[in-house]
Amino acid sequence: MTHQVNLWRNQKLTGYGPLQLEHFLLVIAAAVISAILWFTYNLINYHQTLNEIDYWSEQAENSLAQLRKFQKDNPNVGDEAQLQALNQLYSQRLQQARDIHLGLSYSGGDSVEGFTLPLGYLTDHDIEGLWLNKIYLQDSYRVYRLEGYARAPELIATYIEGLKDSVFQGLSIDQLSVRQHPEQQSLWMFSIGNTVNPNSEEDDSDLEQLLAPNAANSNSALGESSLWQLVVDQKDDNTENSEESY
Repeated sequence: MTHQVNLWRNQKLTGYGPLQLEHFLLVIAAAVISAILWFTYNLINYHQTLNEIDYWSEQAENSLAQLRKFQKDNPNVGDEAQLQALNQLYSQRLQQARDIHLGLSYSGGDSVEGFTLPLGYLTDHDIEGLWLNKIYLQDSYRVYRLEGYARAPELIATYIEGLKDSVFQGLSIDQLSVRQHPEQQSLWMFSIGNTVNPNSEEDDSDLEQLLAPNAANSNSALGESSLWQLVVDQKDDNTENSEESY
């Protein structure tokens, strides 16, 4: 028995032939490209790792330098317990400062609003020939002290009478002093309020002398007694001596 074999046919078996080379080349090309991408990715990570190593090495050197400086500035602190105690102390101080700042930020608006009304009245309550040079207000205006100058003592009485119809109505007058200016005889210095200036060297003798004829009203409230009559009567009793306190 004989068989005829065609040795020139293009494809010997199904799935094998000239197309096998193209597939093989595609697989080789894909492998090469994948290898290149993998190598590039690892190379980038390697450089990033080197940069991170340099960064953290620099941070470690800086921290070590700060530690050495701290140990040099604080030779008595040598263990962790002392460091923790100092850290806790400074943390408490920082928290206290923050609490104070927070409290001031909440109360600041109310404080300003509390002083707006009395300051606005003192600005509008203007008398020709009389002016203020010091205004002391505390607790809004419940504690006050007004100091200024006048060209005549009658103007001071008029000014005080005007206060009783203002926001100061009902507040007591515990301190009242009227004096002629030592250098300018045409000016009179006055001070009224319910608090004594702690920096003043004056005593209360002038106040007692001024209020002596009206002892019943010595600690009166604005709006409950007439200080006009109080000042004017005292002025009439001392017209011959311009240096007398009012």
